[in-house]
Amino acid sequence: MRRYFPASTLVGIDINRFNIAVCQRRLRRLKDAGMQFLKAGSTTKEASASFDAILSMAVFRHGKLNLSPPPQVCDQQILFADFESAVTDFTRCLKSNGFLVIQNAMFRFSDTTVSRLYLPVPREGLCIESPLYDRENRLLPDRRYPFVIFRKLPAA
Repeated sequence: MRRYFPASTLVGIDINRFNIAVCQRRLRRLKDAGMQFLKAGSTTKEASASFDAILSMAVFRHGKLNLSPPPQVCDQQILFADFESAVTDFTRCLKSNGFLVIQNAMFRFSDTTVSRLYLPVPREGLCIESPLYDRENRLLPDRRYPFVIFRKLPAA
């Protein structure tokens, strides 16, 4: 990330303390004051409008749903309500015109209430195929969802 955003402050948040420990060890070697890693299960302790971009990569998924065929419901592993709660808080933390990237999720961001506050950023040829579940945690028939990048609209 540092190569792409050389002047940015980078914050990594992960619920897994092992992942954070590995990142902190690497950071001690790099001595990069503009980077930090926090063990947390959410962004609720982060300040409002504090991020230019939030990248959520393979966070909202569960390995037990990658079966063939996938289970008809996902509520034993992961809940849409938890996904919606998390992206709602991401919206609070994200600045106007900021970017939200949600890749490899088992839910569509467009099904959330806060999605109306964003514009999808088209990406040619990018279409993730994965089991997808709806607001009621039921398997959707279409496994394709072409949107992973969203730009937050300025506040009205």
